[in-house]
Amino acid sequence: MAPLALQKYKPNINMAGALDRVISLVEKMSDEQFWHSLLGDRLSGLLKRYFGNDFVMVSVLFYIAPIMRTHWYNLLQMIWDRMRPERKMIAIQVHPSEDLFENINEYVQDHLVRSESDVSGVAGYSKNTRVTGPEVAVMPHTGTTNIVKHGNHKIYITWRKYEFGDKKTKKKRNNDDDSDDEDGFSLIPKFLEVSMDVAPGVTINTLKDILQEWSDSRNKRTVNKDDPKPTVNHYEWSDYNRYWTYRQTLEPRGLDSVNLAPGIKERLISDIRRFLVQKDYFLSRGIPYHRGYLLFGPPGTGKTSIIQALAGHLRLDMSVLKVSTLAETNADAQFIQAIEKLSSHSILVIEDFDHSRIGKLKVSTILNALDGLDSKSGTIVFMTANDVNKIEPAILRPGRMDKKINLGYAVHRQLTEMFWRIFALDKDEIKHIYLGKPEDDEEDLEATQTMDGDSEAEDDTSATHVIQRRLGLPSPAASVHHADDEGEDSDGASATTPELATVSDEEDEDSEEDQIFAERNECLRQTVEKVKELIPEYHVTPAELQSLFTSTVLGNGPDAPYQELMDNLLERIPDFLEQVRLDREQAVEFEKLQEKNLKNKKK
Repeated sequence: MAPLALQKYKPNINMAGALDRVISLVEKMSDEQFWHSLLGDRLSGLLKRYFGNDFVMVSVLFYIAPIMRTHWYNLLQMIWDRMRPERKMIAIQVHPSEDLFENINEYVQDHLVRSESDVSGVAGYSKNTRVTGPEVAVMPHTGTTNIVKHGNHKIYITWRKYEFGDKKTKKKRNNDDDSDDEDGFSLIPKFLEVSMDVAPGVTINTLKDILQEWSDSRNKRTVNKDDPKPTVNHYEWSDYNRYWTYRQTLEPRGLDSVNLAPGIKERLISDIRRFLVQKDYFLSRGIPYHRGYLLFGPPGTGKTSIIQALAGHLRLDMSVLKVSTLAETNADAQFIQAIEKLSSHSILVIEDFDHSRIGKLKVSTILNALDGLDSKSGTIVFMTANDVNKIEPAILRPGRMDKKINLGYAVHRQLTEMFWRIFALDKDEIKHIYLGKPEDDEEDLEATQTMDGDSEAEDDTSATHVIQRRLGLPSPAASVHHADDEGEDSDGASATTPELATVSDEEDEDSEEDQIFAERNECLRQTVEKVKELIPEYHVTPAELQSLFTSTVLGNGPDAPYQELMDNLLERIPDFLEQVRLDREQAVEFEKLQEKNLKNKKK
């Protein structure tokens, strides 16, 4: 006999009988005799006394109510989750330890769809700048899901914090990080979760391609047609947050704005350009693909300035690592971590290495980071120092610091280039400053014309007088006399009255512009030769020279008569040199005091 087919067991539940049993149980529990038999007369009486007190009952309700509300909410959420259809999602996590994180995070912040119903957020500075300063951005709270539209797709973005299984550990870790509270208020997310709904033809590769597009759009250095200089993003390593944090957007300095000794800037640019285009050559021959530059010299010789100018010229960002800010307990680990997380689109700048490293980093850590197992391919490292003799020779050898450039005190060529950069004017500026008609000049003209309004020649002479006064040159009025003083020629015309020009006003203006341009440049040429006689080579830094020149301009105004401006510059030089001497002496005394304090600590 063949076995009967198995059938699924279906229990027969009598709902009426079950309800009757529950009611009967409640009736028994509400009977006072039931509790007496269960707990005894003494305990039942005690409970009756306390629970019959209104104050005790209210206190119990206040205590139980939050607990019941939480459990009731969890119950409803569980029922809702079971009733609604399951939503299938594709999700990718992007962590701050990856180079990709910065690009994706920036793209999301720029393209986030903000709802008008949002009532709260977290404020911070964005990378966009305004004329009045940095731009404020409001970002969602950590743990909230937001939308970025990409074509026909909706991409869901959630900034999440790392969670741990142990609640005590989780609470401790959350208090240790940069979160404001347990509800997820955080300006710096721990990782980014990017997700999208599953649909026909949508796979995880679809989301990967979208991330690739976002990353590529951030890597493109857009250039304004009106201003061909791209901006430079400045990052600093945060020991507290354990990754590179954005600080500000810098307007790149032009290479012409940095005046170095002859040949240094040109050799530096040429070396970096050759390095950037020879990646395949390095890798195909097993040569580590990284480059190190040491810039050393006294403070104010242009070390940071040339790095910023190079970053703008090469369209790279600047990542500044201040060793002095690293915690002493784990400085070596932090240094290695900073190298690992460095963006491939950035120059690494280690400032004041000779001073900040003392007592912080081991030599072996630095060597491994520069060209050892912990080094990163494609890295361009700029290290700055005042005294190269305070750096271990092992750090300076080729392969770690490939180029060592001494940026010393200024030579006369640097002085000359800086002088012309600050004081020279082009013809448009000359036309605006010297051939314009400010209100005070118009008043002078009106006053002069009122004295003798019938003389057209004297109107020309008055205008020339105004121009000469603004140039700082002697007024021609002394050479223009009336016929009563000088006599008249046979034709009755004044012997010294200038003939009226017959050329058009535009040609006359161009002629005056060229004359002023030539006379001003000749004055500047003579002045710079005198300045070189007063300031010897290898005596002051470029920063000190720039301070002298800019102070002269600020003290007199850029539109001051150029002869007065140059005379004032020459008058300032003796006091300037004396101040430089005092600064040098103060620096020597400070070094002696530092050495003395260091010796006392060792004792």
